[in-house]
Amino acid sequence: MTTSAIPERAGVITFRGTPMTLLGPALRVGDPAPEFHLTSGTLGQFTLEEALDGAATFRDHHAFVLRMMLDNIDRLSAQVDKLTAQIEELIAPFERQLAQLDAVPG
Repeated sequence: MTTSAIPERAGVITFRGTPMTLLGPALRVGDPAPEFHLTSGTLGQFTLEEALDGAATFRDHHAFVLRMMLDNIDRLSAQVDKLTAQIEELIAPFERQLAQLDAVPG
């Protein structure tokens, strides 16, 4: 039995500003929706086709909405990073007090 290598596509998307490696072939507009299952704690298990509202193919509007969602995640992640840096700068003078608080159990 031979095992075919799963293609890796590094840096195709980012998550929270970090480049991610996607496994598997690229999904292009007009391709059949690949067969796989996702599991969500609140939604249960579903397939990509179900997530695409029953569409058997990945269409332009799916790509458009998905790109918008990924761009929004990147934008929000950048804002979180800026806010974290600002908080770290503002609490720097209180490093000793923060260390004391961290030492308190519970």
